Amino acid sequence: MSRSQKPRKKFNPNRKLERCASIMERSIARMPIRADAKRDIEIAAHIALDRLLKGGDKDSLYVLASAIDVSHELAKDPVRGVGADYLSEIESGMAAIVRAKKRGDRTGIWMLTGDDAEFVSTALEIHDAQLELASRAVVIETIKTVTDRVEGGSKETEFEEMMLAA
Repeated sequence: MSRSQKPRKKFNPNRKLERCASIMERSIARMPIRADAKRDIEIAAHIALDRLLKGGDKDSLYVLASAIDVSHELAKDPVRGVGADYLSEIESGMAAIVRAKKRGDRTGIWMLTGDDAEFVSTALEIHDAQLELASRAVVIETIKTVTDRVEGGSKETEFEEMMLAA
C-alpha cells in the first residue's frame, strides 16, 4: 500500500499552551523592566555609591563599575542606543571609577571624592533613566553580554582593561 499523504506529527496536547507561553514571553520581553527588579538593581548601585562616598570597600567599587559598564553598553549599542546622547558623561564616570580603583589599590582607602564623586553620580543617574526606558529583553541581553565578556576575558572594553590594569 502506497502512502500518498505526508505523515502527521505526533499529537501534542500541550501545543496550544506552548504557543501561548511563547507569545506571552515575547510580549513580556517588550515591556519595561518590572518596578521591583529595577528597584533592586538601583538599590545595589546606590548603596555601593553611598559606601564609596563615605569610605567603602573594593566590592562596592566593583558593583558600581558593573552598573556603569552596563550603562555604557546600553548607550553605545547602535541598535539599542538607550541614552546614546549621554555617552561622554558615562565615560567620565568610568574614568572616575578607574581613578578610584588605582587610588584604592595604592592607599587601601576605597573612596570617591570631589569631581569623581560627581561624575559617578551622574553616570548612575543615567543608568537609572536607562532602566526606565529600556525593555526587559534589552536589559537582560545587555547584562548577559557584559557578563559573558567579563567572564570570558575576550573582547574586553577599554574600561575593563583599565580596571584590570589598575
